[in-house]
Amino acid sequence: LKVHERDYDECNPVSTANIRIMGQGWHSVYIPWEMFDVDAGQKRGTLFAVQHVELTFNSKANSSYQLRDVHITKGQAVALEAAIQGKSSDAGTLDGSETLHCEIADVKAWSYFGHYFSKKLRAAVLLQRYLESEKKNTADKTKAVTLLKEAKADWANLVAVTKPHYHTIPVTALHRRLFSWDSRSATVDKDIILAEEM
Repeated sequence: LKVHERDYDECNPVSTANIRIMGQGWHSVYIPWEMFDVDAGQKRGTLFAVQHVELTFNSKANSSYQLRDVHITKGQAVALEAAIQGKSSDAGTLDGSETLHCEIADVKAWSYFGHYFSKKLRAAVLLQRYLESEKKNTADKTKAVTLLKEAKADWANLVAVTKPHYHTIPVTALHRRLFSWDSRSATVDKDIILAEEM
């Protein structure tokens, strides 16, 4: 990561992270911010000052490499940020604050749903690419099924965190049928089966 010249005095001009990849085929690689050699006091400033991202590869066995779907996010899928941090409860305690418990459950629910939805969308793109390719790339299909199974785990976490806090309610869009996150779990399973059968 390289910052702009004007920020050289306040930030690390260049921050690096090394990661080892082994095995053949495509790999999903996440390089967390913590892996970069940025001074602790400069992490936030360096993050905002980054102007260039450079990737270099070194292998004795391979002379060519391929990259796809490169993107930078605050987290693997979801990040929360608050400019103002209030004190809702005494540090280290949640006793007696039902409102705080519900707020924390809501944040977790949004996070799990975000993880679920991002994996489902990525799986959909891979499956569409698999279906449209002349030579069926089974790696796309396999990765899509893996993502859908990972998404199922996120859905299970969503169900677990919402059950104690959300009541089953009738929903107009579902013709007044009762809705809960758990009631949609069979659909999550069905997505995996459909992808496997393609």
